[in-house]
Amino acid sequence: MAEKKEVLFTVLTQQRILSTPGMTEKKYTMAVTYTAPGLAPATLFLPEEGYTFEKAKKAILEDIEKRRKEKPLEVTR
Repeated sequence: MAEKKEVLFTVLTQQRILSTPGMTEKKYTMAVTYTAPGLAPATLFLPEEGYTFEKAKKAILEDIEKRRKEKPLEVTR
């Protein structure tokens, strides 16, 4: 029987977006939306230049670690 692996995160979308609309020199950004167990979906904006999935993976894992350390904001009346 195959060993069940822990899911670290799931990439929902990877989109190339124009980040300099109306400018003569066009620059693009990669918008990577992911979700991880116990966390709401989040989007990271990474430079398209030099973009690789490995760089995105590193950024996502760092973001997950940061988000898990945050405490929820409780608002009472």
